[in-house]
Amino acid sequence: MIDAAAARELVRQALRHAADRGGVRCVLVGETLDYGAWWVQGYQSEAFAVHGDVFQALAGNGPYVIPKDGDAVFTLSSAEPVDAQMARLAAAG
Repeated sequence: MIDAAAARELVRQALRHAADRGGVRCVLVGETLDYGAWWVQGYQSEAFAVHGDVFQALAGNGPYVIPKDGDAVFTLSSAEPVDAQMARLAAAG
């Protein structure tokens, strides 16, 4: 079972991997949210979150979902509220 600390580390690893392949350097933002079988973690560009550069803020980046059972990490859409997407995911079972 993956706890909140392990979930955050998985997202950090995914963000590092993306940055290593030429993506924007990002950091975790907000709390790690508990949705029963999943954790949800937001992220933002380091330039904006740490240094305040509004021109480097990410837009359209949905948060990561980390299944507590160890299944593959995935991202949500930014076009719809997290609660709605997670409710649909939970209903799909």
